Amino acid sequence: NLRAALTWSLGEARDPDTGASLAHWLYEFWSVRGSPTEAASWIERALELLPQEDNALRRARLLSEIADFSGNIGDLRRAESAGVEALALLRRLPDL
Repeated sequence: NLRAALTWSLGEARDPDTGASLAHWLYEFWSVRGSPTEAASWIERALELLPQEDNALRRARLLSEIADFSGNIGDLRRAESAGVEALALLRRLPDL
């Protein structure tokens, strides 16, 4: 059960690395299943638990996913703030 794995990793286990990875890989599933509110909630939770110094690219991806889902549910303020934060992180990365 994916919800149980997310609950465990982002709750009692306090394993934000696993939770963030799982939330990221569920992006397409949530996009197809039409669960943007649930998706944004899980990804927000994972992002909150990740250390600020965590991989900038991963943080930017999670933030862009939050922006996408937040826009889909009409939370345009959150969509904009997450998008701006993701862009700022990406601009600091070397252009590979």
